[in-house]
Amino acid sequence: MEIEDIRVNYVFKNKTDLKHTLAKIAIKKHFQYRIQKSCLEAFWAKCIDENCGWYVRARSSKVSDYFRVIKYYKHHTCSLNHRNFENRQASAKVISSYFKEKFRDPGSTYRPRQIIRDMRDEHGVGVTYNNAWRAKTLAADGVRGSNEESYGLLPSYLYMLQLANPGTITRVCKDEENRFKYMFIAFGASLDGWKQSCVKDGNNQIFPVAFGIGDSENDNAWIWFFTRLKEAIGD
Repeated sequence: MEIEDIRVNYVFKNKTDLKHTLAKIAIKKHFQYRIQKSCLEAFWAKCIDENCGWYVRARSSKVSDYFRVIKYYKHHTCSLNHRNFENRQASAKVISSYFKEKFRDPGSTYRPRQIIRDMRDEHGVGVTYNNAWRAKTLAADGVRGSNEESYGLLPSYLYMLQLANPGTITRVCKDEENRFKYMFIAFGASLDGWKQSCVKDGNNQIFPVAFGIGDSENDNAWIWFFTRLKEAIGD
């Protein structure tokens, strides 16, 4: 939920949600704050200007992760010197939340320099290239999942392929550190069709027998693929 400001008795599902909301409010209202205390039971933040009265305090529920705002003074009396272009609350995680929708399309070309531009034009905040790069990575991972998570789903995906396509043959090769290296898929229907037409499909086109994924087109990758192909279709 996007909110303009908070107030006493606002409840957040956890401390992370509270901090994230505060950061976005600070970016929108062009101020910065410093966290004075942050633990399992309590959270306290005040304006970066020691002479400013803005502060917020929240406490956790004893029976859940919820954090409730118990005290809040919303008015700023800080100097404009503390409301500069660079905002410490604009972390990569917060920035990424503004641009997640940009990465719904796997072919997105939304780049760090565009994040820098849009944060400046839309939110009046300066962002370093390194921070923008990390924000892009977090946004993409938040929408699509990380590479590690995606590779982790391969065994279940291949298992479902075999259930849905009887006769399908799948193989995965990993390296010494248990990282994905090669994959082989030959659909059951393709293997049956190969036995019948051998070279071309019903439209006299090249017949797809199997699919392989490798790290590059090198001898080891090709040998692994053709070995799996021989196992699938024989000599």
